[in-house]
Amino acid sequence: MDNFKDCQYPQDTTSLHETITNLDFQYGKKPYDYSRFEYIDINQDGECEVFHYFSSGVRGWPHDFLTVYDLVNSNLIKLFDGSSYFSSFAESDGKYLQINYIEFDGHKTNPIYKNTVWKFDGEKYSPSYSPDFTKGQMKSAGLKSYQNQDYSTALVYFKNVLIMPHNSEDELLASANDVAITLIKLDRSNQVEDFLKPYIFKASDQDILANSYYNLGLAKELIDDLDEAKEYFQKSNQLNQTKAAQDKIKKYER
Repeated sequence: MDNFKDCQYPQDTTSLHETITNLDFQYGKKPYDYSRFEYIDINQDGECEVFHYFSSGVRGWPHDFLTVYDLVNSNLIKLFDGSSYFSSFAESDGKYLQINYIEFDGHKTNPIYKNTVWKFDGEKYSPSYSPDFTKGQMKSAGLKSYQNQDYSTALVYFKNVLIMPHNSEDELLASANDVAITLIKLDRSNQVEDFLKPYIFKASDQDILANSYYNLGLAKELIDDLDEAKEYFQKSNQLNQTKAAQDKIKKYER
């Protein structure tokens, strides 16, 4: 963590600490130990995130809770809330440090510990995967989250699928399509073209490419780039004629 501490501190830390302490103890948690604050740049943007370690008195060790806040335009945004005893920050995914988090099931006298990796999903930290997940299990979890309209969590799962080994460039593009359609659902259509194109250039399966071009058409349509949207829908239909692509083309030919 020492490599991530070079960041800009808020000017009024006393007031900030008081505000965070009040927020963290509002749900019945009462401090018996002092709160401890740290400022660490976990996303390497030059600005500090605020770490609050504190205790409730429920367990016997100090600092059994941890919250992480981002300070954006004087507004506090909670990124993480969990046990400090069971969490540790791991390698960066290129944007934010990831969190290794341990939970347990069963009786406290004979617990079954489970390790999960949490990633920043665009708003907060969310559980992304257990290290022993297979690629198929990860994809299934992403599809379930997507079907439940929990698109932020689905995006984390689908991105994790993408970095796992694939048998071919076509299979890799199919996984990238899952990420692309989820970005669209999250109103991040402006990111889809730059994201998908590197995978498209290496793939050859016509059906999978058709899906990619259709996703690009949807993304362009949503950001009002209608000429390019039409071109992508036409490319999709040329590779694999579908009613969805044909209906989009007809829409622009009226």
